[in-house]
Amino acid sequence: MSYRPLESEPVYDTAFNKTVEIFYKRFNNPLISKTMVAGIVTGLLSVWETTKKPFDGMYFSAVREAAHNSGKFTNNDFCNLTYERSKMKPFNYENEKDAFQKVKEWKKQGLTVGAKFGHFRRLTISHIFDLAITRALCDRLVLVAESGVRTAKYKTPKIELTDEQRVAMFTGSSLVDIVLITSGDDYSNNYYRKLTKRISPSVLFINSQWSEEMMAEYNLRARTCGAETFLLPSIGDLSTTDMEKFMFR
Repeated sequence: MSYRPLESEPVYDTAFNKTVEIFYKRFNNPLISKTMVAGIVTGLLSVWETTKKPFDGMYFSAVREAAHNSGKFTNNDFCNLTYERSKMKPFNYENEKDAFQKVKEWKKQGLTVGAKFGHFRRLTISHIFDLAITRALCDRLVLVAESGVRTAKYKTPKIELTDEQRVAMFTGSSLVDIVLITSGDDYSNNYYRKLTKRISPSVLFINSQWSEEMMAEYNLRARTCGAETFLLPSIGDLSTTDMEKFMFR
């Protein structure tokens, strides 16, 4: 399928169609299941509902159109899957001990529990694809996000959303099962090794674009609780910044 806007079409329509085309190609990848597509759609809907920003609304509309065009759904399929996923609310624990106990219960039931760490100052398009793939690789997913204070101190001072807004965005996305916000001043590898051991997941996910040094550190963290590590595939060319170059000329 190809999107070729007429020359008379405004720039917005041209950019929108280009965005739909990018997502359409992604959704036709045989590794992207229709359940993943439904998760990506509800993930972007959650972002739009949280931020109220027009460009997030544009991304959601483009993703929804690309999902319809992908041929992986009938209309009923699409509506049912996205509705079901929008009703899937994760366990959001303020008390970490309760969350860790839930992980133990899931593992006793024979479920594979994955854990993923990150700053996530907001959910970008690439984050959503990444989480959809991650969630499909385990039975339950624990997301550990840095607090805004930690992100401002250790990564970037630009914080777009409060911790409460980010939790609402994560929980509304249906892409994770437990959301934990980690805080405090300890940003050492030892801190994360101890936290990984306390969570005690079955598998710890590693991003393929990380440095070899960071990958080695994650392997050490996994060993603290006997977890396996899984190297997530690169999703490439889904940079929000790059896409906004033509979305908002």
